[in-house]
Amino acid sequence: AGTRYKRRGVDEHGNCANYVETEQVLSLRQHQISFTQVRGSVPVYWSQPGYKYRPPPRLDRDETETQQAFEKHFDGELSIYQSICIINLVEQSGKEKIIGDAYANHVLKYNSERLIYVTFDFHEYCRGMRFENVSSLIESLAPEAGAMGFHWRDNNGPICNQKGVFRVNCMDCLDRTNVVQTAIGKAVLESQLVKLGLAMPYSQLPDALKAPFMVLWANNGDVISRQYAGTNALKGDYTRTGERKISGIMKDGMNSANR
Repeated sequence: AGTRYKRRGVDEHGNCANYVETEQVLSLRQHQISFTQVRGSVPVYWSQPGYKYRPPPRLDRDETETQQAFEKHFDGELSIYQSICIINLVEQSGKEKIIGDAYANHVLKYNSERLIYVTFDFHEYCRGMRFENVSSLIESLAPEAGAMGFHWRDNNGPICNQKGVFRVNCMDCLDRTNVVQTAIGKAVLESQLVKLGLAMPYSQLPDALKAPFMVLWANNGDVISRQYAGTNALKGDYTRTGERKISGIMKDGMNSANR
């Protein structure tokens, strides 16, 4: 944890910067139903030295040292979650490319059938504030989400358990990550409501539930962002309401400067 530009990547024990597990829980009479996601910095040795806005990232150690830390990280993750679907949101060109390429390289070296690697260049797909284009990613993840399932219990005990987890990252694991984790959580919640017999298959989240759900995820993003970057999350207006507004863009500009 700490100032974001001073805490990046992984350490020699396999611990990652800005690593957060988030569990969303729905409680209805005798039923408790939940879904867990994680976020964390790209688990290689990298940094962003300097004090200018968006300094270029760099790799800090050779592949052998990095692979050792990378394996420690995912050995630990897999011992907890059984399987992991990585969703890497960094840009596939420009300054961020070096980090995305390193991530893909070490996933290949790790060579585990329990590790799925998905890239989604958020800034490219959602150019022009078209954050709704994240829906194409969510649709493509449906098989993985279905295989993971979710945790469900009632007064008689567990009915089913989640098997696997989505591990989402961007460069900061804040703003882009918040948008995507919220979208994943919404899709899973819709499927949970179907299982509970409260909604028809393929139906949208009811308005009465959608508003508090979005607020919960927006508040979650703000808390993580304040801890890591010192301001509320960017793109919070979209996470909170599902709409991008001029006031939100202006607020993002001020928060970016304060970071």
